[in-house]
Amino acid sequence: MSKKAILVTGGLGYIGSHTVVEIFNKTFLESEGLKDEYEVVIVDDCSNCKEKVLGILEKITGAKINFFKIDVLDKVKLEEVFQKFQFYGVIHFCAKKSISECFDKPLYYYENNVTGTINLIDLCLKYKVNNFVFSSSFTVYGLRDDVVKEDDPKLNPTNPYGRTKLFNEHMIIDIAAANKDFKAVILRYANPVSAHPSGLIGEDPNGIPENLFPVIGNYVRGLKEKLYIF
Repeated sequence: MSKKAILVTGGLGYIGSHTVVEIFNKTFLESEGLKDEYEVVIVDDCSNCKEKVLGILEKITGAKINFFKIDVLDKVKLEEVFQKFQFYGVIHFCAKKSISECFDKPLYYYENNVTGTINLIDLCLKYKVNNFVFSSSFTVYGLRDDVVKEDDPKLNPTNPYGRTKLFNEHMIIDIAAANKDFKAVILRYANPVSAHPSGLIGEDPNGIPENLFPVIGNYVRGLKEKLYIF
């Protein structure tokens, strides 16, 4: 029997790479009765990560990982990947996420984050891939100074990046409602931190990091002279 595949978009990025490692976690696979039945396919355009992470993931997992350097906006090339594999599910991490940049280039963010997701889900429906995990953000709740619960109302996000995440959430919910076989999970988080115990992978974005903990890390390591606190 041919292996089923799990597609991880943005799989060479921070959260994506750690997710790939966990998919290969033998304890998890054995507990779910899935050992040796699945393979991982990564799609990433490497615009905010380093391609060398692929080799590191293969070293950590001891497995050969299929990788395609593709932008999810390129639907033709993306569909070629769907034609090569029988996907069990998709975990969708790739998105533009710079808060400062999204104010300067809002259309760029809507095109990448929303249109990219539309391309991906359209292919999922076409090829009957009915398990979909979407990486959203805590920012969909807007500014809050109290404890947030999952089912709290989504207020107006404070930036274009957050609005692209909220639009995607509404779209995914509507698609799941219209397609009874399509099952989706939405993840929301803020400032995820830490790294794999090996120390081989962690948050290492291209350019200047904007997330809180990488900025602190660069200061501690002496890469930045000052740490500005607002």
